Amino acid sequence: MFFTILLSCVDAMNGERTISGIHNLLTGKRSSQTLQDSKGYRLDHFFGIYPSLEKKRLKRIFEKLADKQILVIDQHQYPFLVQKGKNFLLQQGTSDFYFSGLRNQQAVQLLKSRFLLLVQTVANVNSGKRNFFPVIEDRKVQLWVKSFYKQHVKNKSNSAFLIYEEMFSLIDDLEDLEAELFTYRLSGGPVIGFTREQLARFCQITIEEVDIRLEHVFHYIYSKLSQSPQSFPKLRYCVDDLHPSSLVTQSSEKTFQFLKHGLSLEEIAGKRNLKVSTIQDHIVEAALVMKNFPIEQFIDYEDQMLIFHAAESLKTMKLKSIYQYLDGRYTYFQLRIVLAKKQHETDQGGSYASAEH
Repeated sequence: MFFTILLSCVDAMNGERTISGIHNLLTGKRSSQTLQDSKGYRLDHFFGIYPSLEKKRLKRIFEKLADKQILVIDQHQYPFLVQKGKNFLLQQGTSDFYFSGLRNQQAVQLLKSRFLLLVQTVANVNSGKRNFFPVIEDRKVQLWVKSFYKQHVKNKSNSAFLIYEEMFSLIDDLEDLEAELFTYRLSGGPVIGFTREQLARFCQITIEEVDIRLEHVFHYIYSKLSQSPQSFPKLRYCVDDLHPSSLVTQSSEKTFQFLKHGLSLEEIAGKRNLKVSTIQDHIVEAALVMKNFPIEQFIDYEDQMLIFHAAESLKTMKLKSIYQYLDGRYTYFQLRIVLAKKQHETDQGGSYASAEH
């Protein structure tokens, strides 16, 4: 699964982004460039699904894939697939993945912490073990589990059985490998969950495969609990108060508020003690995710259409190529906000060219 995800990213970006760009996407760097890439290349479901992935480790993995002639790394940093890699990707497919990174990654991380601690707590209390070191140290998660226990565990044996049944039902549809990884990872009662390294040795797979498959299991659980809460009367509470992530950072929202009051980019930068380029990043981020975000104050409609058609003709998201194609008539900031708006319109199922202006 890990290689399939990597190759999917490489295939979509097609040599237009570096290995660092792919690392930023998988670790969920909240920069306007990474957000724009995730949407522009239709990889937003992979955004932030591997926050602990080390860049050095990722580079070594890419070098090994190049040694196996699955891909080529242009200028030591721009990977693109060769036929062997394309064939591998065609055989694997990603249609049955449950990842929903950009939209739900933060909620999935919280679900994971709640789930692991809840299972440990229920199993320990049910076996008469009330004092134990929690597998999750986050105080808010510990308080949530205490609250859950008080409200929803009236009979500890019966509740433990019901939770076990719901868990069994949840993982019954998983691949055997993922069900095994998930089960051996859990702690509770006399059982101590395997570490990632132990799981890798036990299942004879890489650490990256362990990490990404465990992450996939929790995206799957989040999806199931959110879509069919009535089927999981106990575990549904793990996601009841969780919501999709706000796609606009607080900093970008502040910039947008100043913009609405008529301040120029330079004035906003001065008030916020930030660089103009940072304010431009905020504008691009807002154009990427906010409905009807007005970009006409930065570039008129006719020029937007020229940039839009240039990108369509070149079939690229690479700014330098579009910039050169249009003989440098527009700034990189103007190119970025037009592409951001184009991506937003596409996500909403509309057409940029036919959108109201």
